[in-house]
Amino acid sequence: MALHAVDAAPLDLSRLAAVNAADQGHIVFVPHPSVGLLAADYPVDAIWRAVLSQDDAAMTAIDLAAGPVWLMVERNASGVEVLRLPEPEWRFMSELCASRSLQEAIDAAPEIDAASVLAGHLAAGRFIRFGLRSELIQVVN
Repeated sequence: MALHAVDAAPLDLSRLAAVNAADQGHIVFVPHPSVGLLAADYPVDAIWRAVLSQDDAAMTAIDLAAGPVWLMVERNASGVEVLRLPEPEWRFMSELCASRSLQEAIDAAPEIDAASVLAGHLAAGRFIRFGLRSELIQVVN
């Protein structure tokens, strides 16, 4: 998905900065087409890397009982990247990528610094558009 996703310009942050403070919780983001999220019970990222590099020692060192991983897959200037995220940050990003409002995403992961996490995703160009929940409801009705 990430490798063959269409190219898209990142979100124009000046438009985002112009949103009224009272409306900020109602913002709904559109993720870049190359961004995907994956939760797995096993370290699938370590397995993938070991298989790609044909590294038998790395494959042997993988602990399948180490617990779940929360991954974000994206294509950036250097290619496809698989990043491990802490579970609360993954949950926050998952809400945003599922067209939930910013406030719903914050409520889903109250233990994180949502402003910092969101700033990192915006700086990385992981969103291409946004709208307000009320605008989206009006379009549907």
